[in-house]
Amino acid sequence: MHVSMALKQVMVLVFVATFLVFMVYGVEGRGRILSREEDLDLEKQLKLLNKPAIKSIQTEYGDIFDCVDINKQPALDHPLLKNHKIQIRPTSLPKGWTDKDSTISTTIQFGLKEGCPMGTVPIRRTRKEDLIRAISLSDSTPLKYHHSRVIYENGEVLGAQAGINIWNPSVDKNKGSLSKVYVRNGDGALVNSIEVGTGVYSDILGDNKTRIITRWTADNFQKTGCYNSLCPGFVQVSPKISLGDVVKPYSTYNWAQYHMRIIVFKDQKIGQGYWWLGVGDTLVGYWPNYLFTTLSTKEVTTIWWGGEVVGPQNEPGPPMGSGHLPMEGPRKAAYFRELKLVNVKFFLEDPDQYKLSTDSDAVMCYQADGAARLGPPWEFTFYYGGPGGC
Repeated sequence: MHVSMALKQVMVLVFVATFLVFMVYGVEGRGRILSREEDLDLEKQLKLLNKPAIKSIQTEYGDIFDCVDINKQPALDHPLLKNHKIQIRPTSLPKGWTDKDSTISTTIQFGLKEGCPMGTVPIRRTRKEDLIRAISLSDSTPLKYHHSRVIYENGEVLGAQAGINIWNPSVDKNKGSLSKVYVRNGDGALVNSIEVGTGVYSDILGDNKTRIITRWTADNFQKTGCYNSLCPGFVQVSPKISLGDVVKPYSTYNWAQYHMRIIVFKDQKIGQGYWWLGVGDTLVGYWPNYLFTTLSTKEVTTIWWGGEVVGPQNEPGPPMGSGHLPMEGPRKAAYFRELKLVNVKFFLEDPDQYKLSTDSDAVMCYQADGAARLGPPWEFTFYYGGPGGC
C-alpha cells in the first residue's frame, strides 16, 4: 500500500471519529454555511467513503445502494482489517436457528428490492448532506436516553435473537426512537457492545422512515464504533439486505401487525469467533472479533431487548414502539416475540431469569410489561413502549 493511500485512510477514520463524537454527544446542526475549502474537503471524503460501484440501485425511498466488489468494501479500510479475508458464512449456526425462516412474516419488505450481482454487496451511498449533518453542527445539546426493556444478566452467552414488531413512530428531527437487541461485555471505558434492530432517527439515517440500524463499540464509544456503516468495521456479505435500508410494512394500531426476526451471535470457529448479524432468513454480515477487546475473547454478560428513545435533555422524549403503553395489549402496544439466548453450547433457549426495566424518571411515558412464555410460534414475548413526553 502506498503511503498516500494509508494517509487517506487515516483521514477517513479521523473524520468518522469526529462524526461519531457529534452523534454520541448530541450536537444539533443550525444550518452552518460551509467554506469553499470545507466543501472541497467533503468531496474528497465522499470519494474515499463511496467505493467504485459495479452497479448502482436507486430505491423508491431515494436511497442509492452501490454494488461494490465484496473484497473492496468500506469495512476493509479499517486498519485492523487490512489483510482480512472475507468469510461468506459462519462455520456453524446456533441450534434452533436456520436461514430458512418460517416464523417471520413473509410480507416484510425492504427498500432494496433487487439484489446486487454475484461477488458484490450493497452499500448505502453516503451523501454530502450526511457529512454536513456532522460538520455543520454548532450548538451542543446534551442528550438524554430512556429505555423500556427485558434485561438478562445471569451468566455468559453467545448472542440473542428476537422478533421485533415493526412500527413507524412520529419522531422530531433531533430525536430517535429505536427497538433493538443489545449484547455487551465489560464496564466503564472497557464496554464492548453490539446493538441491532430497527428505528427512526433522522440525525443518523436522514429521514423519518423505519430502517435497519446497528451500532458497535470496543471502548464505550470513546474512540471506536459508529452507527451502521458510518465507519469501517462491519463486513457485508449479503447481496440483498443492507444496513440502513427501509423496513416495511408498518404495523397499524388495532389492525395488521408485522415483525422481523433479528439475531446476533458469535461464530464458534476456534480463535476467531466473528459476531454475525442475521435479519429474517438472511445472514447480512459480521463484525470481526479483532475489532473488539472483551467481546473478542469472552462471551456476552448482559443482553437486553426493548426500546430506546433519545433526544435533547431540555425537550420531551419521542414516542416509543407504537406510541402506546403495554397495558393496551395485542395489536395496540408494540411487542418483542421469540426472545432467545444463544447459550455456550450454541443452542437457542429462553432466558431462564430476567427482569423488566424502565428508567425510574420515565415510567409515566414508557413501560415494559406482559412478559410471558406463550409457546410456538410466539415463544417468550413482552410488550413495551409509550407516548413519550418525559
